Amino acid sequence: MENFVQKHREAFDDQEPNSQLWLSIKQDLTNSTSTRKIRTVPITRVWQVAAVFLILLVVSLVLQRQFLIPEMPSQKITKVDVTEIYRLNPELAETEQFYIQQIQLKQQEIRQYNFTDTEFETDLQQLEELYDQLKTDLVQSGNSEQVLSAMIQNLQLRSEILNRQIEILEQLQQFNNENHDTKSYEKYNAI
Repeated sequence: MENFVQKHREAFDDQEPNSQLWLSIKQDLTNSTSTRKIRTVPITRVWQVAAVFLILLVVSLVLQRQFLIPEMPSQKITKVDVTEIYRLNPELAETEQFYIQQIQLKQQEIRQYNFTDTEFETDLQQLEELYDQLKTDLVQSGNSEQVLSAMIQNLQLRSEILNRQIEILEQLQQFNNENHDTKSYEKYNAI
């Protein structure tokens, strides 16, 4: 087949497209690039995604508590009990320490942006309270793998939410800097 095409190539190349076609294509490309907008993700969308994750986490914990963890007699939980869990499961203590340190560093980074949002802080506080409840559940369940997994997911979720907030704040700062630079340039040229 290739030999046939090579031998009869001139027969295939006898027609040329209209020159107006190339001008039209060039004009379409120019128009499409000039009207292209920069796509940004609204902060409300990020909050919606975070809320969905939070709701899924809470629902899974409630279902888990209702159906998978047998009820145990109520007992008073003290810090000694949590320390005992850390002694029995040193990996949890290391994992918790790692994530808590990461979360604290990210919170400090967010504070540097002078960012205050009570809804954001309330959501993080709720995740922290949920984590404390999971610690209680862990003691009551006797070091359940499911509760350990939920605790780690909680820490990961908080870390991811903070990462996304930092990304948004960086984008806002970059946008503000670009707008400031453009306005300064325009003022300089006007003089």
